[in-house]
Amino acid sequence: MNSQTYTGTPTFNDTVTFTGNTTGISHADLTNATAGSHHAQAHAIDGSDHTASGLTQYHFLRADSATAFSFQTREFTIGACIVNVTTGYKTVWRSPFSCSVAKLQGRQKAGTNTVINARKNGTSDVLTADLTLNNSNTWYSSTSVQGTTWSADDWLEVEVVTVGSATEITIQVEFTEP
Repeated sequence: MNSQTYTGTPTFNDTVTFTGNTTGISHADLTNATAGSHHAQAHAIDGSDHTASGLTQYHFLRADSATAFSFQTREFTIGACIVNVTTGYKTVWRSPFSCSVAKLQGRQKAGTNTVINARKNGTSDVLTADLTLNNSNTWYSSTSVQGTTWSADDWLEVEVVTVGSATEITIQVEFTEP
């Protein structure tokens, strides 16, 4: 490649050496530039040099390691801790956006054989079969979910089907967005 002294509008057909005042040159002034012409270097990913297309709404940028990243769905958990445990349903959340159910889990304090579930909009069980919490202070979970797709304004109830001898129960439902 040829090295040139350039005083006009810069192009990147050849290697260019700028002389004089270069403070007025903007990114938009570059023509015939490739990514290797001016971006083959380590630099921060956030900033005006980067744009994106084809992304999925609500995905976020996740650091997978010290030098790698990927786009991921957001995972979140909604739950309730119930004291003075009785059977029945308790409304705990209304979804502000579309999401999907991934798992239901539960734990009981000082008890055995409590049976739990959750339901969507007061009618549809989250799990295909109720989840039994056999021992105290142990987390139990099930990914056998049904009706996994939720819309904005759907609401979640946690359910105590059978109390057993628990003095306190925690029920959590894990979601992904969207």
